[in-house]
Amino acid sequence: MKYVLLFGETKERAKQWESMPEAQRQAAYAPINQWFEKYGSKITGGHELQPERTATTVKFNNGKPVVTDGPFIEGKESIGGYAEVTVADLDEAIEMAKAGIYDLRIHHDQVLLPVLLKQWRLEELEGLDDEAERARDEVMAFLPVLDATAAGYEERRAARDEERQAS
Repeated sequence: MKYVLLFGETKERAKQWESMPEAQRQAAYAPINQWFEKYGSKITGGHELQPERTATTVKFNNGKPVVTDGPFIEGKESIGGYAEVTVADLDEAIEMAKAGIYDLRIHHDQVLLPVLLKQWRLEELEGLDDEAERARDEVMAFLPVLDATAAGYEERRAARDEERQAS
């Protein structure tokens, strides 16, 4: 059976992605590439789509076409791409989708830490006003929480993989 898996993203994430240095963007692609490698034999088509700011919409008003710049419907999320897959049934398509292409560990280790600590040198910034100091302290306090959350996801993923192998 054929299904289409949609890859959604938020407008905020799309802006972050576009402003990300090329090295971090390539690192962020790692889990995406791994997902495509893992399921490559089941993927029969698909594409990464251009950002919604590049969209052009054709609507019909009283039978006449009206061309406008921008997406058909304004929303908080957009479709970043899609994959056409051929699988045995809906359950297999859902399992592929649930496997996901976003990996919090990779995002933490290969995107956030290099940008915040190495590129921006957040810990070393001097001359910040009180509000900026508080914001930096919040971000720095959040990184270990994010690391622990990523570890929890990794443990659950490993347990899920063990269950699959056992069945």
